[in-house]
Amino acid sequence: AFITQSIRDHNINRVSLQVAKLTISNPVAFLINLSNLVRSLHLFQHEIDNINNHIEYFFGVQNFDCAPTIIEMFSGKLDSLHIENHYYPFYLSRHSADELPLLGKKIWFSATCNQYAMELTNSKNEHFV
Repeated sequence: AFITQSIRDHNINRVSLQVAKLTISNPVAFLINLSNLVRSLHLFQHEIDNINNHIEYFFGVQNFDCAPTIIEMFSGKLDSLHIENHYYPFYLSRHSADELPLLGKKIWFSATCNQYAMELTNSKNEHFV
């Protein structure tokens, strides 16, 4: 609540968060709320002790596909998103990454995603993936 209230009070359009262990009750709702307040968001996921590097993990949530959340985030004010998640490379599946260019909104999206390690210059729907 403090972060989102500060964004509202100061009319902030860009936010950068470095995330380690989260203690908020609903991190997905927080991201969606944040995406309705800012135009640009940079998220950096730090490695967390006792969290296996081979699971889908991002922003405090384990074993979930974050692509639907990313799509929902872009339905708000957000039009620029950069995600760095080097420690948990399986957070975004290839199938889900394929769906992201179909948003129908001009966006800038950049993310670490080992699912496309050999195909970094693909284009789909006039968007590079």
